[in-house]
Amino acid sequence: MLARKNLTRYTNILFTIYIITLLVCSIFFFFRIRVMENTFDSINRTVEVKLNLEKVLSSLRDAETAQRGFLITRDTTFLEHYDEAYQNVFHAIEELRHLTTDQPGQLQNTAQLSDVAKKRFIRLQNTMENDSFLLANRTFKRENLLMGRQVMTEARDLIQKMNGIEDQQLEEQKKRKDSVTELTPLYTLGIFLFSLVVIIICYILMMRRHTAVAGRMQQRKERMTARHD
Repeated sequence: MLARKNLTRYTNILFTIYIITLLVCSIFFFFRIRVMENTFDSINRTVEVKLNLEKVLSSLRDAETAQRGFLITRDTTFLEHYDEAYQNVFHAIEELRHLTTDQPGQLQNTAQLSDVAKKRFIRLQNTMENDSFLLANRTFKRENLLMGRQVMTEARDLIQKMNGIEDQQLEEQKKRKDSVTELTPLYTLGIFLFSLVVIIICYILMMRRHTAVAGRMQQRKERMTARHD
């Protein structure tokens, strides 16, 4: 009876260790998955920021192309391309604001980029609305174009700066992702081996206890047999 109680007690211990191991593994995997999800979300956000920065720059160039086409031909078709480029620029900037809400530095850069884009469109718009621009002398045109080029250079430099920040963050995020990916199997193996060792130790102790109890019962049985003899 005593041996059966001991066996039941050690079985309960093994079962408890097994349940605890499952809980530890579940909690561990839950947090590792959350870390990986956050890392992938950060990588996706960085990629989206870079895509929108490229969209701003390419749309500004499209607006310049449409402006030149309209000035040369006076074809209103170019105005449609110009309006489309305008909408694309500020839609991308609005996306950048949304994507950089948790990054004060990048959010400030986005606001500055918006100001530069507005400045560029004001200059483009003025030249298209002013018929005298085509009739102006070469010096006036040159100065106007140089000022427009300066604004574009400012926009390009700011976009390059923001891209540099995102590239640095992307590199850090990739390192974090690689670290999580590499260490998770090792941690899992460590937890499994630790649990296996504990279970083996409990099993050995249980078997020793069972053997000892069985031995005492055998001795008691032999003594009782000897008395009857």
